[in-house]
Amino acid sequence: YEGDMELMKRTNDFFAGVHLLSNLRALDLRANALTEWPRQLELCVFLADLKLAANRFRSLPPELGLAMGLTALDLSHNRLAALPDAVSQLSALEVLSTRARRRRRGRG
Repeated sequence: YEGDMELMKRTNDFFAGVHLLSNLRALDLRANALTEWPRQLELCVFLADLKLAANRFRSLPPELGLAMGLTALDLSHNRLAALPDAVSQLSALEVLSTRARRRRRGRG
């Protein structure tokens, strides 16, 4: 896996090589200004812990339900109005974090 990681580092393109990490168990993508579900995550079949907090997601696709091995999912501090029905398909899920983003009050 070291060569795969080096390739991603050199090209500066994480998602181009994420399929090379099919045995990945944990992934921390917090605070990356993501607005769309990274479709390449569907290839990470052993992914158990996924941190997507502090991004800019407004919604999540039904494909989220394909991540059957997830035991922990952190969606805190995004712009989600609601969780998709797909979350109910995550039968192994033990921890789901969905704390809302705090809204700043205007002065005056």
